[in-house]
Amino acid sequence: MRVKKQKINRRTIRFYKTCCGFREPFKVLCDGTFLHYLVAHKMSPPAEYLSRLLSGSCRPFTTRCVIAELKRLGAPFSQALSLAKGLDAAKCNHEPLKPAGDCLENLVGEGNPEHFFVATQDVELRIKLRQLSAVGIILAQNNFLVLEPPSEKQRAVACSDEAQRTRANDKEFRIIEGRERKKEALLVMQRSEGDAAAGTDENGKSRGTGGLHTFNPGLYANARRKKNIVVADRPQFKKKRAKGPNPLSCKKKSKKAKKTQVKLQ
Repeated sequence: MRVKKQKINRRTIRFYKTCCGFREPFKVLCDGTFLHYLVAHKMSPPAEYLSRLLSGSCRPFTTRCVIAELKRLGAPFSQALSLAKGLDAAKCNHEPLKPAGDCLENLVGEGNPEHFFVATQDVELRIKLRQLSAVGIILAQNNFLVLEPPSEKQRAVACSDEAQRTRANDKEFRIIEGRERKKEALLVMQRSEGDAAAGTDENGKSRGTGGLHTFNPGLYANARRKKNIVVADRPQFKKKRAKGPNPLSCKKKSKKAKKTQVKLQ
């Protein structure tokens, strides 16, 4: 598989994991046409090739309707029949038995609750499965397995689901409204307490001191402390002081000058 195809494949698997809830081990529904292609091109066991394609462990499944259809087709599909009998059986509970394409379509359903990939060579079945919201389609081409990219409908459904997840539901709206009411109630209480405190101060002034302010040493000390507070957010720049010369750049005193001074003495 080329590098470009591998990138597209990984992107498609990531889409089904994140948007459709697919998890390992991946479940793959195989019909008779797909199994017959694997037998004709010697691509068995199917679990090994499917795990390479999906980059993870896989469990291939089939149904009673598929096995019954392979039996009716006779000897040319005998090897595909034996291969189908060795796979796990998904419960379809169809009575009487339906054609394989209708069986797989009904088993997957609209929402694909079991998170099945469908492996088929049937063109009509693939067209029907593309109209469903969360189904991965696998087919074989040129001795390789190919995972089809998501259809336009699947991408549209994934976008709408994401938009619904980002919106708040009714329960979350109620929680938000309750919190806003609590905040408003607290603000009303604080305002009423502030108004009551202001009224008691005015009454105390008129009764005891006749409107004169009394000296309070605690308030005076707090005011002085506030003046001395330094704001931490304001940048403080250090004044540059004059520095002496670099001692490494200065010339050392020569010994000859010292000798001349000694002789003069």
